[in-house]
Amino acid sequence: MCNRLTLPISSAANKLATYIRYYTIIPIVITIFAVNVFATRTHASETSAKTFQIYDATLFEGKPNLQQHGLKPIPFVYAGALWPDDAVKSEPNEPQIRKIASRFNPNELVVFNIEHWILDDRVNENEAAANIEKLKKIADIFHDEAPGVKMGYYTLLPKRNYWDPVKAEPEAIAKWKALNKKLSSIGDRVDAIFPSLYTFYGCIDDQDYMKHWAKYASANIAEAKQYGKPVYPVLWFQYHDSNELLAGRHIDSRFWLHQLQTVLDEGADGVVIWGGYQSSWDPKSSWWQATLKFISNHNLIKSD
Repeated sequence: MCNRLTLPISSAANKLATYIRYYTIIPIVITIFAVNVFATRTHASETSAKTFQIYDATLFEGKPNLQQHGLKPIPFVYAGALWPDDAVKSEPNEPQIRKIASRFNPNELVVFNIEHWILDDRVNENEAAANIEKLKKIADIFHDEAPGVKMGYYTLLPKRNYWDPVKAEPEAIAKWKALNKKLSSIGDRVDAIFPSLYTFYGCIDDQDYMKHWAKYASANIAEAKQYGKPVYPVLWFQYHDSNELLAGRHIDSRFWLHQLQTVLDEGADGVVIWGGYQSSWDPKSSWWQATLKFISNHNLIKSD
C-alpha cells in the first residue's frame, strides 16, 4: 500500500497544511515580485520620459517641420565635409573643421560621422591609437572654435556589437568591453554618445528577432553610459543593407515601437531617428505612425 494511506490523521493533516501553504504562498510571492518589478520599471520609464528627447536626422524630400510633434532637428557632419574636395583624409584638416564649426549656433547638438579610421583589432595597436588621437584632435579643434556647441561621434563608441550580447559569450563580451574602455579618452572629449542600433535581422531570418534586438540594444546602451555623457542611440526605420533578404524594407510598426520603448526603458537620454535618403515624406508610413503613438503614449511634446 502507498505510505500516504497509512499516515496518521495528524501527520496527513500537517502535510496537507504544508502543501497548501507552499503552493498558495509561492504564487502570491511571485505575483507580488512581478508587480513590484513592473511598477518600478514603469516608474523609471515615466521619470525618464520627462526628459527623453527624440531628434530628427531624417533626410526626406518634402518633409514638414517635425518640431510640432516634439522632434528636434539634429545635423550630421559627414566625413566629406571635413576635408576639402579631393583632399586625403589621413589627418584632421584644422581650417576645414573650424569652418564647419563656425556654422552652428550655441547649445546646438551635432553628430560627426567619421567611419574610415578603424579603432579595433582590424588594424594594429599603433594605428588604432593614432586614429583615436585624430578623433580627439577633431573634437578639440571643434570645441575651440565653437565652445558653446555640443558634439559627438556616431557609432564609434561604444563599438557596435550585435552577436556577442545576443550569444552572451563571456570571453567575447570581455574583449568588447576592454575595447570600449580604451575609447574613453574620446568619450572625455565629446558632449554626447551616439551608439548605432540599426536593425540587421527580422522575422524572416530570426524567430526571436525582437528579443535579440532588445539584448543588443540593452548591452550597447549600457556600454555607452560608461563615458558619463548623455546617450542618444541612433535608430533607422529600415533594415540594414547588409541583410540581403530584408535590405531597405521598412521595419513593421510593432517592431519599431518596441525599439523606441526599449531605448526609453534602458535609460537612454533620447533617440536620434535617421533615414529617408532620396525618399519622399509619407505621413502615413507605418514607422511614423508608430512614432506618433510612442510620443502620445509618453506625452513627449514639451512646451518651451
